[in-house]
Amino acid sequence: MLKSQYLHWSGLFVCITTTIFLLSCSTQFRVVRYKHPNIDDYKLFVKDTIRKENVAYHFPVSRNLANYIDTIKLNHPVSGKQITLTEYLTQTETKAFLIIQNDTLVYERYFDGYSKSSIHCTFSVSKSITSMIAGAALGTYPNVQINDPITTFIPELRKKHPYFQKLTLKDLLEMKSGLSYSTFQNWTDVFCDNNMIYYTKDQKKYIASSNFKYQPGEKRQYKSYDPILVAWVLENITHKKISDFFSEAIWKKIGTEYDAYWSVDERSGLIKASSSFHCTAIDLAKIGLLYLKGGKYQETEIIPASWIEYTVGVEMFRGKKPVIDTWWRPSQNFFWWFSTLEPIGDYYADGYKGQFLYINPNLKTIIVKFSDVGDELHDMPFRKISEALAARATNQK
Repeated sequence: MLKSQYLHWSGLFVCITTTIFLLSCSTQFRVVRYKHPNIDDYKLFVKDTIRKENVAYHFPVSRNLANYIDTIKLNHPVSGKQITLTEYLTQTETKAFLIIQNDTLVYERYFDGYSKSSIHCTFSVSKSITSMIAGAALGTYPNVQINDPITTFIPELRKKHPYFQKLTLKDLLEMKSGLSYSTFQNWTDVFCDNNMIYYTKDQKKYIASSNFKYQPGEKRQYKSYDPILVAWVLENITHKKISDFFSEAIWKKIGTEYDAYWSVDERSGLIKASSSFHCTAIDLAKIGLLYLKGGKYQETEIIPASWIEYTVGVEMFRGKKPVIDTWWRPSQNFFWWFSTLEPIGDYYADGYKGQFLYINPNLKTIIVKFSDVGDELHDMPFRKISEALAARATNQK
């Protein structure tokens, strides 16, 4: 009797342990356990290292404007009150805030224990970085055309939904894949596609099994699938891990000071291209400088100037309709955001919880912001800061 009881309880224990183990390996378990993404998620996932070069570029530094910048007044769209930049940074739980104007670092502040060397998750800024990598890859492999079907590069998708054979790289970069994609609206949507693709250990398998809601190219829908598919295409074009190509083609060539990281899924090793590029604020500013210089670092072309013009050139922004209802009426082009309000020309990469890389070619200004609270209830003030700095410089002449 005792032996049979022992066998019963030991068998039950093994069953429970096995069940817990299998559940802990599932994407659903990770969604429930980790819930909303966190700015320190680079510690959570397996990650590739984006190697820096030994010789770093350092921005010339001027502190003359720091006190003035702190007092720049911004409108709070909810309360209607004016707040200072310092108050804005506090309210959005900012960790790093940099301003480069005329190639000079004029403002640099860190908060809550963060420093120049602190690594921070950029979330959807990663999409804009993926767009940049696409430009470098297409410049390196000119036989690849942006209107080629992605099944040219990912043949295994030919056996999946027939619309994959109509889907082009351009459709993906315009967020027009047509793939069905659910987002989190309330607690009943906890296992939506947006959460599942973030925590899955096999992005390729998850997307390959997806259905289409629209024909490719028919309708824009903001979603994580499209940049991930872009990364998958680029991986097969370059025959390299994206992290290695990125390091060799861009990161080592622009004077970065620190290694960066990109989270990958465990099974396929594909980067989480929609959300999980991690770097320092000062090195993200060097991406801004690369774009401000038309794709060049010093005299070397890193990204083809034609790609810069095609993706963030002023003429590509004209006449675009806003896709989000805020005061600055933003639209999107090739994973970069811009305001549809005059003056047209500035653009930015935007990530969850207030991660920004803002570039203003007209006023030669770059702004980097890392935060833990989004800007939904604030002024998104980067154009105003740039204009205030330019006006002050003019008045002082």
